[in-house]
Amino acid sequence: DDQSLDTSLQSTYSNISSSASYEAMKINRKRELFLASMARSLSGTVVPSDADELQRRKALKSAQVLERAGVDLSDVPGWLAASEIIETGQQHQHRVGRCGELLVDYQRVRDAEVAVFLARINQLLADYHKRVEMIESFVYMHCVGIQLEKHYSQLRSEALADWEQKTDITTAINIATKKNLPALVDELRVKLESLSPSISHTSMKKAKEKHLASKLVKEDLQKLAERRFQRTRETSTERAIAMIKMWSQRE
Repeated sequence: DDQSLDTSLQSTYSNISSSASYEAMKINRKRELFLASMARSLSGTVVPSDADELQRRKALKSAQVLERAGVDLSDVPGWLAASEIIETGQQHQHRVGRCGELLVDYQRVRDAEVAVFLARINQLLADYHKRVEMIESFVYMHCVGIQLEKHYSQLRSEALADWEQKTDITTAINIATKKNLPALVDELRVKLESLSPSISHTSMKKAKEKHLASKLVKEDLQKLAERRFQRTRETSTERAIAMIKMWSQRE
């Protein structure tokens, strides 16, 4: 994990992780640990470098059995040199084979300019993130237009319903008056007075005008958002392609 890797970075004497970028150092260190383990496996030795005393004794007994059976455990290719260089920064003993040294050299070449590469990727990612936020803002702009039109549509419907109710009550009062039904007239007048005094044909017309204006605003916002969305989406795709190309060329 990252915590153990941080501890490993602080305690290691390796001269391979020389990158200035901490992220690059973590990548390099993970590769170092992998190469060290792989080098120990390829060396054919049975004594792990971090084993305790009991494990060492068992490993030595196993090594003696294998050597008597004719198995070569001397690490002729020199794979353990890679493990020594990675873990201590230098090779402790001379070996005939140079496989370990070449493995370390390979990593040095492979990890050259990793920090610069990661910085370029981070820059592209930051720019891509900014453009994604812009796309989200355009979507939000479109949603604002929809909600605005919906709000004034609801106000128009309410104004129309209130005006129709007032008109119906007024018509009913006139009919009840003609038929000489005073009790019904009084009841209808109470209902009419309970309605808001702002209900009128003028208020209904104003609600309609506001709704129609909100529709125009919605259409304008939608066109603006779609136009800018298309431009930003194209450039965002270019950034994603640039990152893929950069990574593939690196590999």
